[in-house]
Amino acid sequence: MSDIADQLARLAEGIVFPARLRVFAEDRVAGLVPAGSEREWPHAGPAELLAAACGAAWAEARRGGQVAVVVAADAPRDPAWSAARALVDQLALGNLRILVADADRPVISGRVASQVDVRREWQPVRLASLPMGGLPPWPVDGDGGAMETWLMEREPRVLVAHAQPEWAQGEPGPALLLALGQLAAEGQRVCWRVPASVRLTDWRDTLSTLGQRGLGLKLIVSEPPSVAVLTALAGWWVWSPADAGELAAVLANVLDHEEPALVVLPDVSADVTPWPASRAVVAGDGRVLVAGGTLTVVADGRRAGRAVVLAQELGDAGAFTCTCLSPLPVAQLAALAARGPLAVLGEELAAAISTALAPSAHQRVLMLPAAEEMASLVERVRSQR
Repeated sequence: MSDIADQLARLAEGIVFPARLRVFAEDRVAGLVPAGSEREWPHAGPAELLAAACGAAWAEARRGGQVAVVVAADAPRDPAWSAARALVDQLALGNLRILVADADRPVISGRVASQVDVRREWQPVRLASLPMGGLPPWPVDGDGGAMETWLMEREPRVLVAHAQPEWAQGEPGPALLLALGQLAAEGQRVCWRVPASVRLTDWRDTLSTLGQRGLGLKLIVSEPPSVAVLTALAGWWVWSPADAGELAAVLANVLDHEEPALVVLPDVSADVTPWPASRAVVAGDGRVLVAGGTLTVVADGRRAGRAVVLAQELGDAGAFTCTCLSPLPVAQLAALAARGPLAVLGEELAAAISTALAPSAHQRVLMLPAAEEMASLVERVRSQR
């Protein structure tokens, strides 16, 4: 025990507030950490600890602080360890130390709880350049690039990860996601445009971990997440705006709040009713694109244009887009379902809506293949009404 304690004591020498010595230690070696030392990320595995510690070390480097990661001797056997270790080198984190418990020393499992709530409150971030009222001050565009440029020029507390060479040069993966998530708890707003090649399904467990811990990372993606991913995103707000104006309003909203958020880019080529420039988004809402009769075509923002076309082809239908996918706008959807069937574009979204609505409304949800030809969709809806 004295070896780890002595190393931690040496690391703490000369550190002056606001810098700190931060300790990330596995539960099974928790007994090697001196009493009174606050352990961060309790109940995480060694690779998760090391990846999260990278975010803390990046923040502490500016303050002169140190970060220690205390792990058991077999930590490198964790399949994700090498990626987390590579991230330490990629970010050139000279203030991060990995302390390994002696192989011949018994692993201590004290301080481990069976049922643990790992969520906590993190340091809030207020971006002075954002006006009150939730309206975007940057030029409206279809991919959020204007927002990124505008913020990078004005906000030292914003990190646009994919625009920073140190963060962008490595292979995107769960380790990078965890590090950025921890950095979002260090008094910074952190945005990351996830590469289109990434399958969010592969990151489901890591996204779930960030949501459980309440780490306010902001992700921008090109495609809506699958139901398998959505069900793992407890604690996340998932947005799917239908046009460039609504995207700008959504980004203004998520940047002004602490919760983790995932924003799906819209199809800017679609012909939908433009979002009013003077209107802020309401969390958990959707919007009517076409006022119609008893049947309503429902879609996420990426497919909102197809919903409008299908409603127009049917002639007597409305169109509704779910601006928020998690949580879904259940009250609005239930009101529409009470009036008539919901023809939902995309089997994944249809399944999520069917599950969210009361059992009595299930028969009112028609699942439509999102990629089907429009004429075929029209016939399918007319045959099922």
